[in-house]
Amino acid sequence: GGSPFALCVTCEELDDLERKHRNNPARREAAIRDKKEHIALVNAERQAYYDNRAAACKDPENFLSLIVDGADQSSFGLPHFYRKTKETSGIKIPTKLYGVISHGRGSYAYTVPPNAPTGVNLTVEILHRVFQHVLETEGRLPKTLFLQLDNTTGQNKNNYLLAFLS
Repeated sequence: GGSPFALCVTCEELDDLERKHRNNPARREAAIRDKKEHIALVNAERQAYYDNRAAACKDPENFLSLIVDGADQSSFGLPHFYRKTKETSGIKIPTKLYGVISHGRGSYAYTVPPNAPTGVNLTVEILHRVFQHVLETEGRLPKTLFLQLDNTTGQNKNNYLLAFLS
């Protein structure tokens, strides 16, 4: 079998370049070299994540490792009925679903109404709830936070989130 990970845009582009330049050995080799470098970087990032996850599991007093992600809302709706009837089959309110994995501690799931805005405020709210739960159950927050988020500037990687985390 193949990798459990989806092919990223960079890999697709480099594969396309390799195919496009199959008759130009220099350009084809450059695309192959660039893809090997890209794969090495991705693997190094993945290994750093695995190391951070292991640190949080081994030493939860000092490390907190979180992954936060949202799911495509088109797949989710409430209420969910065990059996659908004619009366219930058309009832479905689209719902945003967000999950947090706290390595060595547990998981959290949050449902968000469809009219609630996404963005940095939602990310901060979710993180605040997780931090509050850790604080309430353990009495303190660890000194080091490892945080993995999607690479979206509007929702996750911006000055507002950095200010909250500081």
